Parts: sequence; C-alpha cells; structure tokens
Amino acid sequence: MVITELKVRLLFLHRILELQMDDSILMTKREQIQNGQTTDFSISRDDKIENVCRTTLKLKEIFYKKLIVVLILLIWVVPRCIVI
Repeated sequence: MVITELKVRLLFLHRILELQMDDSILMTKREQIQNGQTTDFSISRDDKIENVCRTTLKLKEIFYKKLIVVLILLIWVVPRCIVI
C-alpha cells in the first residue's frame, strides 16, 4: 500500500508540473521568478511554482481549477490501473 501511495504521489507531482509548463500565465510567472521580478512566488526543489505569501490570487485560482482535473484523473484512472 505504501508503494502505491508513493507512485500516486509521484504521478500527482509530475502532473502538476506538466500543467504548470503548459499554462502561458504560469510560464510568464516562472520567467518573472527566474529573473527576480517577483518575490510572491518561488520555484520549489521539484520545479513547481509555489505561492510564497499564500494570498488568494487569480494565478492560484487558475492552478486549482486545473488541479481538480488532476484529482479527478487520479480518483478514476489510477485505481483502475493498480493491481493489488
């Protein structure tokens, strides 16, 4: 069961990164972070964009909408792929 949880977590983190790389707003934000133009966000060790100040922003709203899609995929697709 622990191995399954780790696999799902890895899949989940990988999908978050894919969504961030596919979003023009988030790519612009990534460039701003890398150029030192914003301190509200940072790039984590696993390359995800993270909100430093934890305020409610439009960027966060867009990201969470996409995150819901990932969660739905994990709830419906992953359990069907796991053989115990």
